[in-house]
Amino acid sequence: MPALAHDATVFVPLGQVPTRDLELLVSSADASPVAASDLRQAAADVHPAIAVYNVYTVQQWLDRQTWPTRVFGGLFTAFGAAALVLAGVGLYGVMAFSVRRRTSEIGIRMALGASQGDILRMVLRQGSTMLLIGMTLGLGAGLLLSRQLTQLLFQVAPDDPTVVIATLVVLGLTGLVACLVPARRASSLSPLTALRRD
Repeated sequence: MPALAHDATVFVPLGQVPTRDLELLVSSADASPVAASDLRQAAADVHPAIAVYNVYTVQQWLDRQTWPTRVFGGLFTAFGAAALVLAGVGLYGVMAFSVRRRTSEIGIRMALGASQGDILRMVLRQGSTMLLIGMTLGLGAGLLLSRQLTQLLFQVAPDDPTVVIATLVVLGLTGLVACLVPARRASSLSPLTALRRD
């Protein structure tokens, strides 16, 4: 493993470069939180002019430092979930419209002897082919574009398998339902009714 590069660090006494923003992290031996009054008393014992204010626990300090990452992470999650819902609704609409346009064709097939199972298998097979092609192209484009977000992500890989698999499962199930529901509705019609719908 290559050695990690570190920036050069120089210790400068506080008396030479005074600052109004000084942070002191304190850890206790038994891992219990240190009271603010104890810190103030310890500082007064060292130098009576030292004022201790804005006392936080380490967790509170970390929360203050990382709140932008958490806020934007929550927004990205919400936008991603909204995009997934919109993609599912759009996918359902496109597939349902595609099957509905073929109602007369389905009526002809049924008039020529095709069973309801034959119609369902045909629609699912053709819909699944379209769905697989679209999901493959979308997955490739998504993985390619996600590389651009690497700098914005914190402890999350742009090609996180859990997210990718969950997205594919949701869109795949949505696509199958989008094929199945209109196909069942169309195949349950009598051939004459299906032919008159054109």
